[in-house]
Amino acid sequence: MSRTVDLVITGDGSAALAAAVDALQRGRRVLVALRSGDARVRRRFRRCLCKTTGVDDSQFSVMTNAEVVCVDGTDGVEAVVIVTRGRDACAP
Repeated sequence: MSRTVDLVITGDGSAALAAAVDALQRGRRVLVALRSGDARVRRRFRRCLCKTTGVDDSQFSVMTNAEVVCVDGTDGVEAVVIVTRGRDACAP
């Protein structure tokens, strides 16, 4: 699967949430990659983003069971490779 986003965030902590909120408020498209496979973590993160930013969930995606394995580019980040383990729950 390939998708274009403005920012990839890893983790579900307060810093990750703050970065996602800031990017969404600036109109950026965000992908959050969570290592956890727990659907409750994904739902909590999504709910918090929608409530805090007021954006609908078409502006961001949350992927579970995910790990960033490669970041590449010439003059900046051009590609991020994410591997999913087990059952992936990727929601728009």
